[in-house]
Amino acid sequence: MISVQQIKAARGLLEWNQSDLAKASGLHVNAINNVERRQGSPRGDTIALIQTAFENKGVRFKGTNGVELTEETLEIRKYSGTQFIRILTEDVMRHMQSPKDEMIGILPDDKLFDIEPEANTQYYKAQKRLGFRNRIIVSLEHATSLAQPDDIRYLPDAILGKISYQVYGDKFVLINWEAQELVMIRSESLALSFRRQFDYLWDQAKPHKRRK
Repeated sequence: MISVQQIKAARGLLEWNQSDLAKASGLHVNAINNVERRQGSPRGDTIALIQTAFENKGVRFKGTNGVELTEETLEIRKYSGTQFIRILTEDVMRHMQSPKDEMIGILPDDKLFDIEPEANTQYYKAQKRLGFRNRIIVSLEHATSLAQPDDIRYLPDAILGKISYQVYGDKFVLINWEAQELVMIRSESLALSFRRQFDYLWDQAKPHKRRK
């Protein structure tokens, strides 16, 4: 069983406070506080939940005192062919299950998703049902987009260029529309980096106005 010292050290490595650990482990913050203050004897399953929460973030425990961060492993997959957007849409929907989830994307024109209209429609129906957020920055207007107006903002093509990407969960996906292919990279740090880039661009972008 991991020690209190290891729990505190692991929080330090991840720059977590007690509330962060409580959220990740599914425990009440008071339970975390009691463990770290050695109030009573914590149950084995409580410590197990704490340890699992850390290990899911790449923390490795060694002996009774050691704590270290393991190197992140990248998972890269490439998909090609006429069904590439359907594959992407289905994978996104597997991750988007509640209002706390969000998909973000940079697109030259969200009309490109009309090459798979059925998958596109299913995606937006799922968003309406589950309440997850969907934010897109585009460079071209699309009058019949299914996205909500508040979910779309505009930046000139000179800024966005022709590269498209999406980020959801711990995945970053590059989309090559002309070649009908996508590269799906599973990396929490990469996804976080592009989320920060997206948020910066989102703040610079203008609300997207639909043509009547």
